[in-house]
Amino acid sequence: MKKSLAVLLSIVLLNGCGLSNEKYKDIDRELEEQTKIEESSFVGSLSEESTVEDSALSMIPEWILPYTQIGQLSETIYLNREHTSFFINNDNISFPESTIIIVIKEIAGRDKEAIQDKREDIIEFINHIENAKILSEAETMNPQAQILGVDFSIVLLTVDSEYILLNFKVFDDDRICIDAISEKAENNINIWIKSSEMAKEIKDLTEYKELDSINLDSIEKIELSNGKGNLYQFTGNETEQMQEVIKRAVVKSVDSNCPYDIKFTFYVNGEKIHAKFCNDSCKILAVEGFYFELEEKDANWILDMMDDPLSGKLLHNEAGSHYAAKVS
Repeated sequence: MKKSLAVLLSIVLLNGCGLSNEKYKDIDRELEEQTKIEESSFVGSLSEESTVEDSALSMIPEWILPYTQIGQLSETIYLNREHTSFFINNDNISFPESTIIIVIKEIAGRDKEAIQDKREDIIEFINHIENAKILSEAETMNPQAQILGVDFSIVLLTVDSEYILLNFKVFDDDRICIDAISEKAENNINIWIKSSEMAKEIKDLTEYKELDSINLDSIEKIELSNGKGNLYQFTGNETEQMQEVIKRAVVKSVDSNCPYDIKFTFYVNGEKIHAKFCNDSCKILAVEGFYFELEEKDANWILDMMDDPLSGKLLHNEAGSHYAAKVS
């Protein structure tokens, strides 16, 4: 039977990084809508990697399945360690003997994606985690720090056939909150570390951009997807108005669990900039890792467009038809 995730130190602050098992279930539902990749393809590919893992793959927990559907490493990473569970000694954490099967990145404004072909970078990152000093409870506190709009997750399969989801939250003062979510809630752990080197590694692995590198002053074209399979192109006037909306917005740190159900693509100098809008009271436009809090009138303007989307041009609908609607 699967052993419990044993640890010698467990620092639980504000429900970890703010993601409990219940919140992961909510994320699971979002992931299921985001991809149509079948579970069978994942199970089939991994079963060829290792006969040790084969029996466990048929018992993947439901809250892990959505991550498997996004994609897995092209080559799994085996961690040859002394312990069969997480072990903390002298303020450092050691990983269990296990296999890294999935690494997922998400930038605010983009969908979750599987990280591929970065084996050596991931191994180096794990080594740095094990060498990093765990912060004391007092050291984890910094009310002035803001959480970055980047989400980084690793799925492990231990030699005891237990799945563990590691989630990393990065703050602008280089603190990193690490939640280890296991199959049993009582075995969850939470630790904090501070490392500019590791913060940079997460940014590099996730392809996170700094705000000053994102140019939203000269948007040439905007496309909007309303979550129903319909893709609309903004008119010239609407594009200009959207630029003004962004200029009036305030960039801030917010709860990244807002339900972003409207997608934007901004075309700037031949490049695509991805964004998502939260269609509820959050009034948040997430753009490439940053959160723009819109003025209420601007948020309502976007919502009004959703009620009357044919002010722009319908590029295609969910049935695959392509036609132009009224263009103002």
